Amino acid sequence: MIRERTYPQSLRRHGHRRCRDGAAAARSPQRGAWLRTLLGRWLLLVMLATAGAAHAAQSGPTPATPPWDDRLTIHDAAGNPLPPLAPQPLPTAAEAVRFILCTALIRPGDSPEARLASLKGFDCQTSVAELHAGSYWLRLLPQDPHHKLDTLPAGLSVLSFVPGWQQNGAIYVHHTDGTINWMALDNRTLSHETHVGAKVQLRLNTRSARPDAILVRLDQAVNNNGLLRNPSLRSEVASNRDEILETACYALFAGLSLALLMFNLALLGSMREKFQVTYCLMVVAMLIYAWSLSGGWSLWFPDRDITERFRLIYIARGLVAALGLSFFVDFLGPYALNRWLHALAKAVRVTLLIVTAVMVVIPLPFAQVGELVFRHIVALHQMSWTLIGIIMLVRGNRAAQILAPSWMALLGAGLINAAYFRSADGPSPWVTHIWLIAFAIVAATYAFAIALRVKALAEERDHARNEERIARRLADMDPLTGLLNRRGLLAQVGDDGQQGALRLLIVDVDHFKTINDNHGHDIGDDVLRNLARVLTRRVGRRGHVARLGGEEFAVVGKAGDLSPALALALLADVRQHRFTRGIKVTVSIGMAEGAIRSGLQGEADWAALYRRADIALYEAKTNGRNRVVDAAMMDAGMMDAGMMDAKMGGLPLGAAEPSAPFMLGHGQRAAS
Repeated sequence: MIRERTYPQSLRRHGHRRCRDGAAAARSPQRGAWLRTLLGRWLLLVMLATAGAAHAAQSGPTPATPPWDDRLTIHDAAGNPLPPLAPQPLPTAAEAVRFILCTALIRPGDSPEARLASLKGFDCQTSVAELHAGSYWLRLLPQDPHHKLDTLPAGLSVLSFVPGWQQNGAIYVHHTDGTINWMALDNRTLSHETHVGAKVQLRLNTRSARPDAILVRLDQAVNNNGLLRNPSLRSEVASNRDEILETACYALFAGLSLALLMFNLALLGSMREKFQVTYCLMVVAMLIYAWSLSGGWSLWFPDRDITERFRLIYIARGLVAALGLSFFVDFLGPYALNRWLHALAKAVRVTLLIVTAVMVVIPLPFAQVGELVFRHIVALHQMSWTLIGIIMLVRGNRAAQILAPSWMALLGAGLINAAYFRSADGPSPWVTHIWLIAFAIVAATYAFAIALRVKALAEERDHARNEERIARRLADMDPLTGLLNRRGLLAQVGDDGQQGALRLLIVDVDHFKTINDNHGHDIGDDVLRNLARVLTRRVGRRGHVARLGGEEFAVVGKAGDLSPALALALLADVRQHRFTRGIKVTVSIGMAEGAIRSGLQGEADWAALYRRADIALYEAKTNGRNRVVDAAMMDAGMMDAGMMDAKMGGLPLGAAEPSAPFMLGHGQRAAS
């Protein structure tokens, strides 16, 4: 595979010609060099712990002898190999020299010797973008016509370029001593020589004899992204620095994407929206695209064909475009778009996926046509996305306003990429990574939109919980008096029953039907509201007051807090209260005590407690009303002592309650 040819002295003295009309006289861009240097050094410091370590692990220490020495051995004119020389100091004035491409079709009978000897037949004016697929010779000439390869500093020893899609190739380097070194650039060799940033870096031996001509042969080049992009001759320092910066850029994109992916995977378990699944798949496709674009496929699988990496790039980019549009449509909502906009979005997605699948299996001779179709479908996708976004913005759709930066970023990336696509000098690094920048904006915009949707859902959830809490509270309240109803009282009994014995007082208004008949139901309702206030003021925080229905009320609390003295105080408070129109109201109270257990047993305990208090209330009604009957006294057979009526004397509303023996009036024991 390795060959060497020696040429006469006349060929050694040959130098490259200047291109016609000064087409090759474009100067190297110096504008903004200080800013790039500043940003590069800043990123180098920030990413040194991660990107520098990754770069060191991948590339290892820079060898003292360039890797090409094993394949491109330098010989003298007699054919004897020259020993390697000690490295020379690197230059400080220049760290990189960019090349322009002069192209010529490969014709039968062409030889690298003849093509290296003369520039005749090379076209240095036609843009690479105007060339069709085919086999080409490429002469690499410095952009600055004052520069010659044999006069460049010896430290510029790394030939760097981004390869295109081809079937085979080779590179020939002519030296000032007449030797020619060449190396096959088949697709597997290109994978071996790929570094971070998808750049092929070949180290030339410039210590014994300077190169004065570089020739590249490409067989069946597809020319979909250019024949050879960004060719340059760089120093070791510049090459390593650029590779670290490339690693930092891709690491930054990967870190952002992984963070957004983990965040949305965590949200997926709680929200479970269709657009979240689409978003996660889109971010995964973006990571695959960045990994392939950076040369990660060739770094991980150096023995694989480099064309597999190109096909993977098409797959990832097509999936990102299709999933991004799907997310956009799904996030807008099922009713935001009309029928024809839905049909347009669906047709574009399906067509894009079909063309992407074709690019995976398309034969090499048809790859340029397939790539052209792919670009047009991507352009149609971007226009459809833009059309839908503009229509939604005109309609005032809030979601479209949030997502507007996404389709604007993709549209801008498409326009910039089209302007610099396959330019003769190659796009700048920012243009090369324009899709990564656009994808980062899309991912961040979508994540922000999802965060806003989560915030809105959280607010809706909190509002719904508040509404539910209010609804439950209203369901537990009596609308007339504002007290607990029977349902609310049972809930309170369940909570208080675990803390000890309870005492239940059932309070019933005496002759309430007469009040309604004589004064009307409005007055009757007002009496009930006033009675509720009287009961609440006397009970306070010692228990719960509820309206069971009609004119019947209940007071429940701990047995130690609701003493029998409280029942008598309630009788006096009601009797002394001034109701509407001077109506006199009295109540009868049935009182019982018991424990409430948890679970189903508690329901039976409550039913038993309520039945005993209700029986005591019935006894109070039967024996003249306006009195309290204690169920415990009834159980003990002391019916007379168990009756406490208003004749025993009432208490002012704010007065202290007498002790239970005083209430019972005969020195009997209080109800336990």
